[in-house]
Amino acid sequence: MKNNIDFYQHYATADQHPKFKMLRVEFGWEGEGKFWALNNRIAQAENCCLDISKKYNKAAIANDLDFNIKGFDEFIEYLLNDCELIRECSPGTITTDIVQENFERVMVNREKARERKQRSLEKVSKGSGEQSKSSGERNKKVKESKVNNIYTPNFLKFWEQYPKKTGKGEAYKSYKKILEPKPTLKQILDSLELHKKTEQWKDKQFIPNPSTWINQRRWEDEFETDTPIKKEDILQEFGFDTVA
Repeated sequence: MKNNIDFYQHYATADQHPKFKMLRVEFGWEGEGKFWALNNRIAQAENCCLDISKKYNKAAIANDLDFNIKGFDEFIEYLLNDCELIRECSPGTITTDIVQENFERVMVNREKARERKQRSLEKVSKGSGEQSKSSGERNKKVKESKVNNIYTPNFLKFWEQYPKKTGKGEAYKSYKKILEPKPTLKQILDSLELHKKTEQWKDKQFIPNPSTWINQRRWEDEFETDTPIKKEDILQEFGFDTVA
């Protein structure tokens, strides 16, 4: 099955996001155009993760984007650490959230199409004498499918609170595979509430898919709280009347 994409969707208002405005401050509109050209190459890469660890790969991409090697390295560094418009899949490979979200959705659809085609071929190839056996096998697969699609109560609580309802099955697979140290449900939900209050999540197009959020262990993100504690709030918490 194909492991990249020929098309990815993005919002027409993307250029208004602070990350893109920051990119243009340093590289202008030309820099934003080069960012989308870089996305195109990421989309065509295996698993949509572009390998820039090899010098000849880097040189080819730099040439396509009209950079020298030094300029390309500076561009990637700026996208990675300052604008946060790209991220590493693994050391030496890069991707973007927008491409990965499209890739995950496409892969789910491709798997469904593959299963439909397989079922169709099986139905055609089976003779009339094997109909009963075939029916039993299909029923077994349906039962197994139903068992596999049972979601745990904790996951359903997470899903209920997550603001972007995309790729429930993929999110559940990621949820079941969370490695040590495993978070408690409270840790996940508390972190989710903090993410909802961030500037980035106010624009739904920049909220990652649930599976992406889980795979990146985003509940471990750190948040700064600059709101001072007021004396009145403390008095109210303990039941005192703050009105003189």
